[in-house]
Amino acid sequence: MPAYETEWHDETGQLILFQRPSSRSKGRFYFRLQILGQPRKEGLVAAEFRYSPMHLATAGREFDFETVKRNGPPEEIIEFGKRILYRYREQVGKGKRLNSRRTPTLAEAAEDYLDDLLELQGRGQVSWTKYEHHRSFITRYVARYDLFQKKPIDEIDTVDLAVWQRWRDTYWVSGQGAQIDAIESLRNGEPFVRRITAKEKTIPAGTTKSKEWSYLRAVFKFARRQRHVTSIPDHAPTTTDTPSSASSPTPHFTQTDWMHLLEVIPNWLNPPKLVGDNRRHRQLCWWCCLTLRAYGLRVAEGYQLKFSSLLPDVGPDGEEIYVKLHVNAVKSLVKPRTVEPIDHMRQEISTILLKTLPAYYEAQFGRKPTANDPLWMHRDGSAIGSFAKSFDSLLDSAKLTHNVYGHDFDLTSIRHTTITEEIETSDLNPGVIATWAGTSIAMLDKTYNHALGVRARRQERERRERLRQMSSEKKSDK
Repeated sequence: MPAYETEWHDETGQLILFQRPSSRSKGRFYFRLQILGQPRKEGLVAAEFRYSPMHLATAGREFDFETVKRNGPPEEIIEFGKRILYRYREQVGKGKRLNSRRTPTLAEAAEDYLDDLLELQGRGQVSWTKYEHHRSFITRYVARYDLFQKKPIDEIDTVDLAVWQRWRDTYWVSGQGAQIDAIESLRNGEPFVRRITAKEKTIPAGTTKSKEWSYLRAVFKFARRQRHVTSIPDHAPTTTDTPSSASSPTPHFTQTDWMHLLEVIPNWLNPPKLVGDNRRHRQLCWWCCLTLRAYGLRVAEGYQLKFSSLLPDVGPDGEEIYVKLHVNAVKSLVKPRTVEPIDHMRQEISTILLKTLPAYYEAQFGRKPTANDPLWMHRDGSAIGSFAKSFDSLLDSAKLTHNVYGHDFDLTSIRHTTITEEIETSDLNPGVIATWAGTSIAMLDKTYNHALGVRARRQERERRERLRQMSSEKKSDK
């Protein structure tokens, strides 16, 4: 049996609620069922309520160990535990076993995968954003697909996936989603209702389809580790039979755009009626933006930073202290890397990360950050999951929500801005820039083709200017 940090038994002896040890002295609740004649069943309480964002947000909360030891589990957790017990007792009453050893259907394997992902998230090994992306995709497009509910995962083949892809492509156009105007979702672990726009009710773009296939492929990989399948079926998300909508590129901020943001920042950070944690959240959002800007980070890379990610170093003169970042991998083909800031932001970002940010937490939260603390955190020390809403409010304040072509700015635009600037204004080898940004030369060529063109034309102008100067110097020597 695994070790417990806290433990609670119901009056029947069939239900145990417990928390597992954690270095953070808090954690989510697990359940264990001990029904007579049945194998033991256990899991995360939250995982049993994944299809209701409101219930998931409540059941997925972490609770302080000492408080639970004094007062027992919160009433809502006990209620959730009892609902789980009643549900499985009803299954047993109908002749079903709690732990079936048969090969699961694809939908069942996807549920097990989400259980595993949620547990990893509770340990801090997976971000909440990643879990929510996978959860929302599986909930809507896997768990509700009829064939995936009936067919064992080891019998799913390429043809089945092609048929599913056509169903998925038309889901919002003429399928089940055509009549849906709003969906319940989660943001930073909190439930909210999001309206579906007319723009979203289209066939997904190729990039979206590729990303969703990576989510489904992750389920197959998990099933392979569980020895339910031996191989993963081939699948092409975009074919002549399954066309894609045109992708909407994420634009970068021009130099004029970025200067305009800098002009708006003081008023946005300190509006007269914004107080407390909302004001602090904006300040942390802006420092996060500057970090993305200085190091060319992906948004997910910025969110997962800890104070242990900061690597102070000494400049070439032996006097200047600046900060390198150790960046963990957030994509399967991207390796962890150590990155330096761009030259013109080196001093500014180093001061913020080494001095300003720790002092801010100590002054505002009475908390001196430790190495394991997130770089961006709430008052209780938990990581901030997203700055998207705050950044949108900054763009609204600046009246800079989209570029001249109508493409919407978002946090990813900051990374594009830095990489575009490095390509256009420096003479660094593209391979060096690609390594620094944690990408490939092929991806640079695909995503930053315009910037590479600007760079080539600049270098050619400079070459011709040097030739003219050399020619002039030779004539003057004569």
